[in-house]
Amino acid sequence: MNKPLVSWRVWEIKDEKLLSIVNSSCWKSGKAYSSHVDAYYGINNIYQNGIHSWKTKEQAFDYFILWFTAYFNDSWCFGELYSWGKIIEHEFGYRSEFAYPKKLYAENQELAQKLQNFYGCEIEIYTPPKRINPELIKEREYLNECI
Repeated sequence: MNKPLVSWRVWEIKDEKLLSIVNSSCWKSGKAYSSHVDAYYGINNIYQNGIHSWKTKEQAFDYFILWFTAYFNDSWCFGELYSWGKIIEHEFGYRSEFAYPKKLYAENQELAQKLQNFYGCEIEIYTPPKRINPELIKEREYLNECI
């Protein structure tokens, strides 16, 4: 078996569980999240299926701040992800067949403890930056790329 890829992801939190932002499905404790991965092109020729993740922490933070602070008032969680199975690499991230949280960054101690108890992974308290990297805003591909 190949070593899992480590990448970055943002989740919504509901009832102390990780939810996929796009389809609101719950990530289970101790069980890999799975998705079909192929070269399907969806709306505007953007890859749609697979478990989406970012290559860097900064990209995931910027993604969260650019898009989700405007639409989501719920709790958030950010973290490192183990990905394996079929993996398709894109300029800014990946789509994978299987994934499970490696390390989560939660917004407060109470949530951190609940997530750690449920998912069994390392947890750290972290607050996202209030500003995004201005260089990334200039990159049209960055704003339009849907990994």
